[in-house]
Amino acid sequence: MAGDGREVLGMRHLLLLLILLVFTLPSTAQAIIDDLHISRDGDIVNIRVSVRNTGNATQAGPMLIEVFARQTSSDDWQPVISWSNIPKLASGHRVSRDYFSQDEDQVTAMAARGLFEVRAILSGQGLSEVTEKVADYDPDHHH
Repeated sequence: MAGDGREVLGMRHLLLLLILLVFTLPSTAQAIIDDLHISRDGDIVNIRVSVRNTGNATQAGPMLIEVFARQTSSDDWQPVISWSNIPKLASGHRVSRDYFSQDEDQVTAMAARGLFEVRAILSGQGLSEVTEKVADYDPDHHH
């Protein structure tokens, strides 16, 4: 019967070890560009970039969002704005940044000519990878 006690004790240690492993598995943070939305009201163009942390841990910062625009796919990307004021992002949370074009800036001029493209890039020291999203602005489908 002494062997039975050791087996029970061994099973308890194994169970405790399994529980510890489950609770000490690495947590991951994964901030991504969740949405890139372009809208226009008169001459004002709004570019909204939304970042979401799809991981199960807080995403460390700082994070940088850079926004670029171009008229056509054969044109070079032109810098529009960048935001570096995102220190961290909790698991499951989202943060958005909005750019509103000014009179006679490049985005307003592109919108006046019709179709154009916007690209947003998310990077930062705490990110496991750089992510980006591209969206087209079509005046016939945006109001």
